[in-house]
Amino acid sequence: MSDSSKQRIPPPRLSRVTHWTQERIESLSTPEVRQLKVNADRLAEPEVAALCIAILAARPRAKRPKA
Repeated sequence: MSDSSKQRIPPPRLSRVTHWTQERIESLSTPEVRQLKVNADRLAEPEVAALCIAILAARPRAKRPKA
């Protein structure tokens, strides 16, 4: 077989979900989770974005001071 007939096949692309577990995202601060969601949306990683949304929804919201 000649070298020109061999094709290099790239390794399979692993989803970033393998790196972002629910426990890992929960350990982040709220601003960090929001930024991770923005990045996940930009990078077309819906699984990571969905985890971020679920975690943010479960966190208590800060109360605004009355004016």
